[in-house]
Amino acid sequence: MDSKGGWHSTTVAQEFEGEAQQRGRQPYLKLGPLVGLTIRIVVAAYFLGASIAVGAEAVGEIRWMTGHATVAWSLRARPLRVESGGQIYPNMVIETNGLADEANRVTLDLLGGVSLRLDNATKIWIVSSSRVFLIHGTVYVDVDSSEVAVETSLGLIVASGARFELRHKLEHDVTLGARIREGRVEYEVLGMTGDLSAGEAILVNDLGIFLQGAVSSYGPGWQWTLDAAVVPDIRGKTVGDFLVWYARELGMTLEYSGVGAIDRVAGTIFYGQVETWRPTEAASVVLAASGLRSRVRDGVLLIELIGEGGMVGPPTQEKPGRSTSDATVLGGAPFQCIIKFSETGLTCWDSNRRAPESRHRRKPF
Repeated sequence: MDSKGGWHSTTVAQEFEGEAQQRGRQPYLKLGPLVGLTIRIVVAAYFLGASIAVGAEAVGEIRWMTGHATVAWSLRARPLRVESGGQIYPNMVIETNGLADEANRVTLDLLGGVSLRLDNATKIWIVSSSRVFLIHGTVYVDVDSSEVAVETSLGLIVASGARFELRHKLEHDVTLGARIREGRVEYEVLGMTGDLSAGEAILVNDLGIFLQGAVSSYGPGWQWTLDAAVVPDIRGKTVGDFLVWYARELGMTLEYSGVGAIDRVAGTIFYGQVETWRPTEAASVVLAASGLRSRVRDGVLLIELIGEGGMVGPPTQEKPGRSTSDATVLGGAPFQCIIKFSETGLTCWDSNRRAPESRHRRKPF
């Protein structure tokens, strides 16, 4: 496992190959794990053939998707194209395309505070709002105080108040990898049980090879989880609230360069909509409109104040017959900024200045 939080490690691959050669690639010989694994696969195959019961209530919603993905009422049902805003019901099977030249991802919100992000080439069975079965691929789980169980053909992960990634590959050796970004999880894999805390990871296969190591909470290996994140509704929230969310999605610690930056984020409130934008785009606009900038250093997201005063420039004028988004007000002494999001761009005007001049203008995303 590399220092950047990814799974791309030749050392781990070599250890796996060495262990496999020593064992002569013989199956894992403990009877208990094999019986448990067989029962788990048979039960999963049976229920995956089931369809959604008449009158069943939705257990979640498809919040966002990009690329190509399908949803089916059961494993045997004809798959349909995934659409954002669609309801999720028990026994649904969701699958993302495996094309390597494009991003095919889906973000799901389940009842009870469970969020799932599916990467490329992932297939998952939604058993209920608190239990899912990862058939293959990669899923990122973000769960609050409720409990969620993620099952695979090799084992089970149970978590509450945690964020972690689970990778289940079926090519060549059947492998299962889990890396914990925040909180603690419990696992039961091939008859072995234990728990993992933030910064820890395991990698196992069906031959019984078990490796455990350390993993960073930030870095390129986590980039896909940020790309698949859904920006929260920040209307009525401070810039500081947004930055806490953004730093958490980066897996970094949030720090401020001085009192001026702290006062700015605490006293600046948004009333506009940015949740339809991607996280990095929203962060860029929120920071620039608030007169702030960010720097990344050794796992720290550092927020700095740009000069004195706010962004200046006349507010964007409405044009008759055109649809426009909300007028947004940012307030907080001594900073008072009126933001306008429209089809022609984003403009911010500091009402404390007598002679405003244009300083920031950005085309909408």
